[in-house]
Amino acid sequence: MISNYLFINNYSFNNSNFCFVCNLIRTFHLFPGTDVYDNTVTFRKSDATVNLPRFDMGHSGDILFEFKTTARDGCLIHSKGPTDFIKISIVGGIELQFEYQAGAGQMSVSVETSNVLNDDTWHSVLVERNRKEARMIVDGGRKAVMAEPRGPVRAIHLESDFVVGATLDYRDGFVGCIRALILNGQLQDLRGRAERGLYGVQPGCMGKCQSSPCLNNGTCHEGYATFECDCRWTAFKGPICADEIGIKMLTDTMVRYEIPGTYKTTIAERIRVGFTTTNPRGFLVGLHSNLTGEYLTLAISNSGHLKVTFDFGFERHEKVYGKRTFHEGQTHDVKLFRSDSGRRLTMQVDNYEPVSWNFDVKGSADAQFNNIQYVYIGKNESMAEGFVGCISRVEFDDIYPLKLYFQQDRPPEVIAKSIRVGDRDNRRRRKKKKKTEEEEEEEEDRGGGGRRRRRQRRRRRRRRKKTEEEEEEEDDRRRQKKKRKKKRKKKKKKKKKKKTDTRGGGGGGFAL
Repeated sequence: MISNYLFINNYSFNNSNFCFVCNLIRTFHLFPGTDVYDNTVTFRKSDATVNLPRFDMGHSGDILFEFKTTARDGCLIHSKGPTDFIKISIVGGIELQFEYQAGAGQMSVSVETSNVLNDDTWHSVLVERNRKEARMIVDGGRKAVMAEPRGPVRAIHLESDFVVGATLDYRDGFVGCIRALILNGQLQDLRGRAERGLYGVQPGCMGKCQSSPCLNNGTCHEGYATFECDCRWTAFKGPICADEIGIKMLTDTMVRYEIPGTYKTTIAERIRVGFTTTNPRGFLVGLHSNLTGEYLTLAISNSGHLKVTFDFGFERHEKVYGKRTFHEGQTHDVKLFRSDSGRRLTMQVDNYEPVSWNFDVKGSADAQFNNIQYVYIGKNESMAEGFVGCISRVEFDDIYPLKLYFQQDRPPEVIAKSIRVGDRDNRRRRKKKKKTEEEEEEEEDRGGGGRRRRRQRRRRRRRRKKTEEEEEEEDDRRRQKKKRKKKRKKKKKKKKKKKTDTRGGGGGGFAL
């Protein structure tokens, strides 16, 4: 049983001693861990309640408690008699409302706050009704007063249980935590009732997010009855940010993300990539700047080890993680980051111990990675062969290229395309051919030649100007000719067969 009682009802609430109650509320905040604060329960279901004995509000009574929630609406306290009732509710996440009736019409006192009340922090509430007025104070500062009508003041007559957490008919329930409930100066044992077992009510204040259900640095939004994971700032998706976002890469496949706006300059990068492959070499992820020529690449070397190569302007470096090979077809997770003003590079693979390399950067040297323009995955434009396998979990600081590529409203900065070696060679040949033609024309122009040379040049142009459409038309004509020939051959064969059948059936003849 709780032996600590606080009696605050043996005085009238005028302007001077009402401040004492405010100080009492502030005192609660200064001494957490006392029995007052230990007397806490969590409502996980919107129809869960703690039923206390009948509360005698009478002509004068006060209710003091604290709550914490993320819900916008809910009934905190409810009790009623034949005609009278009291009800305390949170409305819209910004307003607390005390409604009551004592014989005459319904009365209401509301406090609307400038800050939201469903911000998952503790808020204190004091409600008091006496012969003169009804008052409500929220967080020891915001208050509202409703004067009683003229004439005799009728007591509030309540006969039902004093219900905490919902209405008497289990509707409009509150989901969250309530603590330090004091009725007419007496602390109520909410926790003791919850420990004996109540539907949807647990002792203490423990939200769903306290068990860290969101993985991979996902943000958990508390709901007490439920939780929601925000995966926006991760390279994952799904209910708990656990679903991989990956892409199957072929030797000619490339994903490129162009950093929009002002190009990114860093002194401490954070890179992550997951991969699976059976190929002993391949480009995983890289950062590049066309403006400065600076770059960083993470790849699998020819020996199957991880290799990081970078040049940030002060010196080219190449480091190999040679503890094991990574082309055995298993999934691996690589994290790479720089620290100590760019002088230390650390790589962590799966759950192995991180490996660090230190670099001697002179005072005059610049360890910044300047004007990063592109993030490449799988390969870049200059490579003949790219990575073969699956790549996922790609992130560079707060950029998640694969997640951006697969989202519904894909931004134009991220593209995926195939670059074949043959296509590139053809482009080069066409470019060279065009250049040769231009050079020939320039030579002819320089050499003069008059009308005859110009005519010859026009003829050559006409001959060379055979377009793809003409070639396609020629192919179509060839196919049609072949088709007609085949049709004639089939028709001839059919006619021959019919003639043979006619000759073979001559024994029947005609009857004379």
